[in-house]
Amino acid sequence: MELFRFPNYIQDLGISRFLMAILATLGDVVIILLVHYFMHKIYGRKLWEMKWNTGKEFMIVVCAIVCIVVVERLALSTGLWSYSDSLPIVPFLNINLSTFVQFIIVPVFALYISSKLVIYKHKGK
Repeated sequence: MELFRFPNYIQDLGISRFLMAILATLGDVVIILLVHYFMHKIYGRKLWEMKWNTGKEFMIVVCAIVCIVVVERLALSTGLWSYSDSLPIVPFLNINLSTFVQFIIVPVFALYISSKLVIYKHKGK
């Protein structure tokens, strides 16, 4: 997914787009792990051990958005990357739309799937 979004970014770090995509993907993984960490601190349980409901899903999305806003703003302010003029921006948050949508969907989906895998694993014992 990262490779498809590169035309919307302006970066000149002197590294290939492929390496930049790998680093961006690793960054995405770190953000999802941060979301899990914050949710664990809020609820006192691992996410995959919890029963899912709309409130928890909402909190996951809120944590993910807070994380991504911080990361995007840090990257923009330090010159790690900038946005091209064609990139749609989320009003008030001033981050790009594709990252915003990605971090609404991916953390919830990833943690939901992991919770189902854990339940399936325990049923098999």
